[in-house]
Amino acid sequence: MSVPSVMIACPNLQDSLNNNFLTCDSANLFDSAPLFEFLNSPLNRSGYSQRVAPGQGKIRTIELMYEQRILESEVTQPGTTPDCTATTKRGNLATTCTIDPLDYLEVEELIEGADFTYICEDNQTVIDRKIMKMITALEAKAATIVTTQAIALIGGVSDDIAAGNKQTVGGKSFFKVATEKSDGSIDPRAVAKLNFLRMQSNYCAPAPVFGSDMYEYYQLMQSGCCSNEGLDVGALLAKYGTAVMYDRRVTAALNTLAGDGSGATLSFTALPGALQVVWYNANDGIGNAAGILQGTNYQKRVIYSPRTGMPIDLTLQDNCGAVSIIARANPKVCGLPSDLFAPNDHMNGVTYVNGIVITNP
Repeated sequence: MSVPSVMIACPNLQDSLNNNFLTCDSANLFDSAPLFEFLNSPLNRSGYSQRVAPGQGKIRTIELMYEQRILESEVTQPGTTPDCTATTKRGNLATTCTIDPLDYLEVEELIEGADFTYICEDNQTVIDRKIMKMITALEAKAATIVTTQAIALIGGVSDDIAAGNKQTVGGKSFFKVATEKSDGSIDPRAVAKLNFLRMQSNYCAPAPVFGSDMYEYYQLMQSGCCSNEGLDVGALLAKYGTAVMYDRRVTAALNTLAGDGSGATLSFTALPGALQVVWYNANDGIGNAAGILQGTNYQKRVIYSPRTGMPIDLTLQDNCGAVSIIARANPKVCGLPSDLFAPNDHMNGVTYVNGIVITNP
């Protein structure tokens, strides 16, 4: 086993390993991160504007103003004597989301001047390839951080949901469904059950699901596993269509939350727009304390991942021919407040971010 620390000198024949052995680019292999990609997708970010970055290199706090709905129990029947003067005052509430500029993620690499001399590629190609590898590494770490933060923001469920259809996991109330019957056969009713539970919590649009066992279950459903039940499985999926994706980071984070090794039986769902990733970038305007983004031997700029659009602070510095490349990213997940609904509202605690637990007989 070799540990690469220097460039391989140029032999008579040199080619990329991936051109000869692999169909996947091993150097830039990115472990699938469906939740991270969903949170950064146009579907989730539609109508959302970044308020933290550009922040001109300064710490920023988002403050969101909101009002709780008026309950029908507050509607009165005055009878024959109508009110001429109002007495009820209703104000608004506020929640904040602050991103710490010191919570950044960083990856760096040094290329010595001699390395450029011997390698069989032009210098810009070498630098571009190094930066792409760094973006992949940063994106993987950011996906793990963002996923952990998203799982921590799991909210409550509607009080309308019966006790048998919810279960406490890690101190949080999860939707509860069964994917198997008592005899071990597949139970196709879980599709409708999950959608009904989300309907009871007033999900107003289709929401993706991320997990392990739930992904396997939906794959079985799509293969027509349960035709002997007398149900049209294809029609079920078309009617209650839900995108279900396997996400190893979600499974790991849910496993940590549960604390009992049950992560594979747990899944995560969120209404589009209920969670937002905000980014802090020091290089977006003023940059560092000196306020200088470019000099004779260095450059600071913001670049964006071609995969997810993740903004990255990139610093390039030439020190007597040795090139330092430093890449940083600083994500923070913000969610809806837990008091979005009043204490006596059946929706109290609902933030449209929920966990799902599979509990089979």
